[in-house]
Amino acid sequence: MISPEKNAEHSFKDVEKCNDQLGKNNRSNSILLSFDGIQDEAIEKVSKDGVDTESTDDKIKGITYMMIAGVSFSLGAIACKFAYNRNEYLTGIDYILCRSLTLIICSLIQVMSTRVNVLDVKKGYRALLAIRCIIGAIGMPCFFIAMKYIPLSLSTLIFNIHPLFVGILAYFILNENLTKLKILAVCGALVGVYLLTLHKSGHDQQSKHYTLGICLVSITCVCASIVSIMLRVLNKEIHFAMSPFWFSATTLVMSLSLLCVYPAAYNFAHYTYSEISLFLISGFFNYGGQMFKSLAFKYSDASLVSPLQYFNVLYLFLSDIIIFKSTFTAFDGLGGMIILVSLLMPIFYTIHLKYSKSKELAG
Repeated sequence: MISPEKNAEHSFKDVEKCNDQLGKNNRSNSILLSFDGIQDEAIEKVSKDGVDTESTDDKIKGITYMMIAGVSFSLGAIACKFAYNRNEYLTGIDYILCRSLTLIICSLIQVMSTRVNVLDVKKGYRALLAIRCIIGAIGMPCFFIAMKYIPLSLSTLIFNIHPLFVGILAYFILNENLTKLKILAVCGALVGVYLLTLHKSGHDQQSKHYTLGICLVSITCVCASIVSIMLRVLNKEIHFAMSPFWFSATTLVMSLSLLCVYPAAYNFAHYTYSEISLFLISGFFNYGGQMFKSLAFKYSDASLVSPLQYFNVLYLFLSDIIIFKSTFTAFDGLGGMIILVSLLMPIFYTIHLKYSKSKELAG
């Protein structure tokens, strides 16, 4: 007969196992931070003591999912650009109305599948969630309006700078560590953005549109950085599905409000089913990209799959040249390379530290 002490001991161990499993599930869920087109921050899944405990199959899954995510993001951007090129009357405002519809549908499916009560938001975090939704709803239109004026690859490359700014903000707001390498990477990225604008200074309409596109993407970059910091706080206290749902609802309400106040912004008389279909397809591709990206971080270490997310810049660069006949100068090439190197430096340095530590432990 098992003594009460032994029974208590076994029960305690069972509870610990359940808590560990819940922790793992929460970490897996936390990578599903946002589905708003604003790139959510990469959650690093580093194994204990730097030892690589992942199976080869999981690594292959992670790499495959990240490559699919890159293709999905690229197809979403290309569909949006196609719509712009087909109809000069379309704007980013039109896209956001269609995008908000796809977002709310996908978010509702996610909420119903997870059976979460989206009204049950902790009292102390309601204001923070509202601000997060408003900032996201400001940043997303800026990005998709910019796509109309500058090449897809450049807009995506500039937007991808925002994880570097997250590191800076996290140092001041969350007291996280800030290394010299991160500071160097941010400075390099800013130099790269500056080089992209050098040859476009002028007073003609095309130059003004190009400069406007760069400014709009930069606004999106800042908004995405602020949202990422807020998500770090929110996802510790509320269910991960709440943020994308309320963001989708906020975007839809803002789009419908603008439609009521200023209907001329939508130019409905010039729409065709083809352009609306392309916008809706773009929204679903972008949502799918977020799903596959989240799965990539779930199955494989972030240091392994993070560099792969920049392949979509290559896909979009090829589409700019082959499909949309965009032209690039030496300044574009140099600025783009500096930004890309700045983005990859912290990632490869993390990989170097991890495997150096693994060798030390193995020795």
